[in-house]
Amino acid sequence: MLKKLFSAGLLISLLVGCQGDPEAKDLAVYIQQDLFNLETNLRAARDQFHDVKSQNEKAQLGVLRSRVLLQLDKYLSGLKKIEPKTGLVLGLNEKGIQEVDETIKLIHEYRKALVKRDSHQVPLIRSKVDAALEDIEEWKTEIKLLAKEKNISLPSERIKN
Repeated sequence: MLKKLFSAGLLISLLVGCQGDPEAKDLAVYIQQDLFNLETNLRAARDQFHDVKSQNEKAQLGVLRSRVLLQLDKYLSGLKKIEPKTGLVLGLNEKGIQEVDETIKLIHEYRKALVKRDSHQVPLIRSKVDAALEDIEEWKTEIKLLAKEKNISLPSERIKN
């Protein structure tokens, strides 16, 4: 009887041990599916913002409203729809939402400065937007480093150029 009880306990502990790290599994889904599916929106917003900076104010206003903000709004709504299962991923996702939300607010400020043709504020706010976009990239780098720490493959590593 004691042998059967010990064997059952050992079997249960092996099954529990084989499930792996729930944070690593949740992080893998977050990186390989959730963020990967949204990456196009962020990349398009960033590229369009950098491309439009050299254009005139009227062109900048149109592109910022119709393309950059649209793509960032899609990215933000996608982040908000993600339902993490662990506190680690929840914290990472909340930080991402905060960074993207701040960037959107700054782009709205930038548009207002362009409308007012405030030559003193435009370069200052534009540099703040650049810094906010860089903060998003730092957040993504933090996620990538955490993935490497937990031996999670990144989608970009699976794509051959």
